[in-house]
Amino acid sequence: MESCKKSIDFFGAQELYWGAKGGICMIGIIITGVLCVVCLILSVILLSGNGAWLIAGYNTAPYEEKEKYDDEKMSRATGVLMLFAAVLVAGLGAAGYFVETGKMQEKFVLLPAAVFILLLFAGIVILSVYINKKCKK
Repeated sequence: MESCKKSIDFFGAQELYWGAKGGICMIGIIITGVLCVVCLILSVILLSGNGAWLIAGYNTAPYEEKEKYDDEKMSRATGVLMLFAAVLVAGLGAAGYFVETGKMQEKFVLLPAAVFILLLFAGIVILSVYINKKCKK
């Protein structure tokens, strides 16, 4: 089977791609899939209520500050955001797959990417408000 010989220059470094005989080069989709699986694994850890050590800022907070928050509630809320991020990353991966297979034009990927960024920032803002209002003891 002939491999895809397409390469691009990415900031001076050659990045090689591989694919089927038709030339479909899906390394970006593979990376997106791995990122999605990592987000899913982290969300399971956080949703179980045992992942407070994964939350930035809480891990290094002084003991007095940690006592003000319910770690299990905060961990679960962060797990919901990670699950949401996994779904968003999967959506971007699907858009990338459609572009690679020719089912969608590359110029139409901007809309899913913009929606991804807006929804992720909205989720972070909602999570911050929720933690400050509902996760305090």
